[in-house]
Parts: sequence; C-alpha cells; structure tokens
Amino acid sequence: MQFLGACTRQQPWLLLSEFLKGGSVASALQAREGRPLPPRLAGRWALDMAQALRYLHEHKPKGVVHRDLKPQNLLVDGSWHVKISDFGLAKVVDHLKALDDRYKLTGETGSYRYMAPEVFRHEAYNAKVDIYAFSMICYYFTHGAPPFASARSPVDAARAAAVEHVRPEIRAGVEPEFAALIRACWDRDPAKRPTARELCSVLERLFPEDEDGQGAEATAAEGGGTGSAMLLPGEGVGCGQCAVA
Repeated sequence: MQFLGACTRQQPWLLLSEFLKGGSVASALQAREGRPLPPRLAGRWALDMAQALRYLHEHKPKGVVHRDLKPQNLLVDGSWHVKISDFGLAKVVDHLKALDDRYKLTGETGSYRYMAPEVFRHEAYNAKVDIYAFSMICYYFTHGAPPFASARSPVDAARAAAVEHVRPEIRAGVEPEFAALIRACWDRDPAKRPTARELCSVLERLFPEDEDGQGAEATAAEGGGTGSAMLLPGEGVGCGQCAVA
C-alpha cells in the first residue's frame, strides 16, 4: 500500500497511507460464511499478493521479509486489488540474503496459522517464510476456511505443520495447477518453495486480466452475485492497520 507521509514532531508518531475502502481480506472471507472465493477472484488476489512479495523480496539494495502475512494484513482497494499492509514485524535484509541465504531471526514471529515450520522451530529462515504464508492464505481463498480451522487451534496447527509435517487436504474442485502451486509453496524444504517471481509467472498465465483490461474488479461479482456485498462488514480500516516501515 502507498505510504504518503509521517508526523514525527510529536508523540505518538503517525503514519499516513492511502485509504483502501474495501477493508481487509479477512472481513471479505468471513462475510462469505464458509464459501470459497470465486475461482478467478481467488487467482487474481493470489497474483496481487505474489506481485507485492516480488517487489518486497527483490527490492534493492535491501529486501524486505514481511513475516506476518495473513488475511488481516491484506487490504482491498476500490478496484478490488489486494495490497499488503502492517509491516510492524517486517525485517529489512540484504537483497541476496532475502532470496537465498537463511539467517537467524526471532523465532515464532507472526501468526501461528500462517507461520512457516522453520519459524515455529526457531530455525534460521529467509523470505520463503512469506511464500509459506502465501500458500495458507490461498488455501483459505479456495476452501472458505483457514487451514486446520475445524480440528486444530492456531498453535496446534503450527505445531502439526512444523513437527509432524502435516498439510491440509486440497479439495478436488480447485484448479489443478493452482493446487499444485499451493502445495509447492508449503513444501517442508524452504529451498524447494518457489520464489515470488516464479509465483507471478504461473499466476499471470493461469489468471490473466480480461480483454477489457479488468482483473479483480471484473471477477468480484462472480458466484451468484455475492461479490458486491462481500466486503461490507469490514469496509474501511483503522490506523492500526496502516503501519508501514
């Protein structure tokens, strides 16, 4: 999301960002009451996330690892595109380290249900933790519920993924190549997870914009006309969600 300015002359400091009137992706998903997103909207939102992660991870001379990617930190603009917000746990690192090297950072940083196994285990990690979180969010998009929501608490879900190497089952109705991409992103070996650039390459092919140039906005009303009301419960955001670093 676009950073517009800051007020640092008095406490508390204030950050000013663009206003994203669509609210959070979390509110959008909750409003659907367990129904998956329309397939094209899920794909376009996945692409929006991947493009944002590519920008962060490949930024030079310093890359950024978000470390707390989750639906609550994804906001929707007036054109139904998703943007990443809340960089309170983000880490600025050397560009090459963000992509390749693994380094020691604070363990158990982020939200348990979307936390990469290596973070839960307090191991060295890199930008691939964001790719893992991306996969769990895409699972939510395509199933209407967070991974393991019905059977495990967030902490138990993270422990099962990290210790027992458990992953949720992807239903048969998900586009096969998209499903394969999600599975690749939650691989137990971070080195085998795709980069954000590789995600963009696949998703741009699977979910191209319409011929009239519209993408997410055109797909938002799919699925029996539910899209137009999907974000009403979360319309608008508070200052707490606008932190940028």
